[in-house]
Parts: sequence; structure tokens; C-alpha cells
Amino acid sequence: NLTDSEIYAYDVPIEVNDHFPYYLSGYDEEGAPIFIVEGGKWDMRKYVEQGGKHYDVLDIYIDRMILNFRDSGLNSTAKQFVIISDMDGFSIRQAGHVKTVQFMISKFVRFEQIVRSGTLKRAWGLNVNVLFERIWQIGRHILGQLENYIEIFGTNPEKWKPKLLKQLPRDQIPECSSNLTDSEIYDFGLPVEMKEQFIYYLSGYDEEGVPSGKMGREEIRGASIRQAGHGKSVQFMISNFVRFEKIARSGTMKRAWILNANALFEGIWQIGSRILGQLANTVEFVSVLLLLFWATLVTSSNLTDSEILAFDAPAEIKSSFPYYLSGYDEDGAPIWVFELGKWDMRKFAEQGGKLYDAMDIYGDQMFLNFKKSGLSSPAKQFVGICDMDGFQVRQAGHAKTVQFILSKFVRFEQIVRDGAMKQGWIVNANALWGTIWKLGSPLLGALANSIEVFGANKNAWIPKLLKHLPRDQISECYTYILMLQTSSIINKKIHTWIACNFERHQYPDWKFKE
Repeated sequence: NLTDSEIYAYDVPIEVNDHFPYYLSGYDEEGAPIFIVEGGKWDMRKYVEQGGKHYDVLDIYIDRMILNFRDSGLNSTAKQFVIISDMDGFSIRQAGHVKTVQFMISKFVRFEQIVRSGTLKRAWGLNVNVLFERIWQIGRHILGQLENYIEIFGTNPEKWKPKLLKQLPRDQIPECSSNLTDSEIYDFGLPVEMKEQFIYYLSGYDEEGVPSGKMGREEIRGASIRQAGHGKSVQFMISNFVRFEKIARSGTMKRAWILNANALFEGIWQIGSRILGQLANTVEFVSVLLLLFWATLVTSSNLTDSEILAFDAPAEIKSSFPYYLSGYDEDGAPIWVFELGKWDMRKFAEQGGKLYDAMDIYGDQMFLNFKKSGLSSPAKQFVGICDMDGFQVRQAGHAKTVQFILSKFVRFEQIVRDGAMKQGWIVNANALWGTIWKLGSPLLGALANSIEVFGANKNAWIPKLLKHLPRDQISECYTYILMLQTSSIINKKIHTWIACNFERHQYPDWKFKE
């Protein structure tokens, strides 16, 4: 009975990830993500027979997988996703166990419930044998209209490969990415330009005689928005994660380190590490942001709290970094909203000097204002809503800006660690922010337990907020969004006018009324 957010937050054991692999293979021409599920290799019976927690973990894991498919599709340019389910290896061990078949049928039900909104663009079942065909004949009726988007093929690749290649780019399907043998790859005459551009070399040997190699003239330091912001380049990188896993899965890699990786590459690594499976356990990911970690612990000012509160920030800083008091909860705790996703911190991080210092002090002043207003309230605490809508790679891809953001994690913990924060929500968080949150949340210590992070799906987080906060005390922007979802009282043209023209800081006394 878990919600989508609880399913995402569930801590699935590493063993389950290894035993039930699925991965992002690439993207079709419209930008829809292509997911590969090697369902034929899944030993579901093992967990079904064990029952209890093992069964529950598998159940939640597969629901999370389907949610990942849906949400990655919604976040793509195509707003849909593609699935290839490879049933090679499916045996009587699974099909002959009644409870396992029942479990599989239940996942047909969940798939239909989660994906019925139209996010499935196309699906193929490959290498389907007679055993799975019988289960499909039962499950297909459960899928309803979704069945029309699913095509099933037998074990003859000559029949299904041409079909797939008509609709999917060749280099986005792992099975079709290269038809060369290992010997042919070794014998391939690589152009000199390529050799000079893509450097790797033998650096030496460890104490056990294992060769140590190095790739890249500057490791990953050269990873920039030019690469990470180009869809086909990212697709190529992901395809090589797939190839690396296939070649090195036999256990020949002893250890690997990725050095000087920035936030851009870390976003790609989050996808690639899942493709690597168990190999990812032998790779240590050392972020340049963590190498600079100690620098983030020092703010640019040594002002006291009183001096920070008395600081009069330049008008440019105030207008660039808005935050406001939205209302009060039922206990009287003030509700503060800051739209961090719209803050252009990079502008001042690049300028440096007095304006950077002013931004730094102004951020601390905001936290102190939150705390002060909370302590002055009947609840003796405050509530925070951080809206990440609009957060872009312009911020996440700039080391000094990310460094600044992490320093604010540290300052927030220092200022609020005494229990002044009642609850915090981060809404409209995208993958870029997710990477920074992964780095910064440990800096918050116990405070991180009081903060919930939600993606861009307002249907998921607005009801959550309304369980804790009075409707009329939340920013009118959020109340308006909720009303649009539940009411058709107001003419759509008025809806559009309000959405385009309403900004709270322009109309601070305006209250939304039906």
C-alpha cells in the first residue's frame, strides 16, 4: 500500500538490484528512453518461495522499476518510454510454480495501473518461448488498451531485429551496436586522428603485478556541457557502459577510480553505474566537488548572527534571490517559501568580489530569518518549502556555484541544528538537483530526516503538503495549481491569464478566491 514516493524512497538491497537487472539502453529518434529488461534471467521463484520480506522487496522493486520507466518518459522530450523485454532463459522453474505465476500476473496489473496514462510508446517481448507465451495469454487481457502497444516475438532474431531497427536507432540497441568479433575489433585500423584524440595508456603495475591503465589526457576533467548537453554523445557514452560490462563481466577488472568528475559527469554515472551491475562495486567515484569539500565549510564572512541580520543587501541581490512568508500552519509555525530553482547564483559566483560576499551573507540572513520567526511563533519552529522549478545545468555544471550551494547546506545545518525547523519540503526537483542533493544531504546530518524531496509531478507533492499545511496558508501559486487540477469553475482563458501574469512579489496582498 505504499505511495509512489515511498516506493522510490524504499531501500532495496544490492542483491536484488544484481539479480533483477534492467537498464537504460538509449533513446529513440524522438528522445523517448529505451529500457531493456532481461526478464528471462530473473529468478523470481527464489524470492516468492522465501516469502516474507524477500517477497515484499521484490514486489516493491518491480513497482519502482515501472515508476522509473514512466517518470523517465515524462521527463524526456517524447513524454513517453520504450521497453524491450528479453525473455531469453525463461524456464519451467518459473512457469511451473503457481505462486510465481500469480506474482507475475500481479505485475501485469501494476504495470497497467502505473502506465495507463499513455506514457508507454512501444514495447517488444523478445525470445518468448512457449512457457512465457501461455502466461502472456493470461496477462494480456489485464493490460487493456496497453496490449495494442506491445509486440511479442519468438526466439528467432532474424524476425525481430529488422522490426526493431525500423523503429529504433541501431546504436541504441545493445544487441545491434556492434557485429564485430573481438579479433576483428583488435585488427581494426583506427585513424591517427582518433588515436590522438582519445588517449589511453599503461601507467604501470600494482604490487600484485596487475596492469594499471589511464584514460584521458585530463581524466574526466574535460567533461563539459558540450558533451553532457548533447543527446547523441550521452547515448554513445551509455552504449559503452553496456559494452564494458559485457567485456569485463568475467571478473578481469580488479579496481577502478574515476577522478575529478563534475556534476555533469555524475549525472551520466548515475545511469551508467546501473548498467555495470556488480562491476560498479569495483569502481570508486571521486567527485571533484568532494575533493573541494573542505573549501565549502568556510563561508566568505566571519560575521556574527546579529551582524548578518542587520546586513542590508544590495537591491540587485534582493531581487535576484526572492523568498517570502507564505502563511502559518495549524500550530502557528511560519511557512517560508524560497524559489531556489530560479536563483541565478552562477552570475555572482563568476563575478566574485563584493556581490558574491553579499549573496553569501544574504543566504545566511535568510536562514536566520527562518529561525528567528520560528522561535518567535507559538510553535517555536518554522516550515520551509524549497521550489526547484527552473533549476538548470547553468548552475549544476559550474563548480564554484555548486561549491557555494554545498556551503549553504553546511550553514543551514549550523543555524538550524537546534530543532528550529519543523518540516521541510523540496519540490520540483530534477535529476540535476538530485545529484547535488546526494552530495549535500549528508552535510545536513539529522536535519535531512526532516526534509522530503519531490520531483516535478505536482499530483505527488501537493496532496502531501495539504496533509500538513492549511490550504489558505500555502503560496497562492500552489493553491492555484491544485485548483486547476480539481475544478473547472473558472474559464480557461482566465486560468491562462492568471498563470502568465501572477507573481506573488508583485501582488503581496492578493489572495486567491474562487
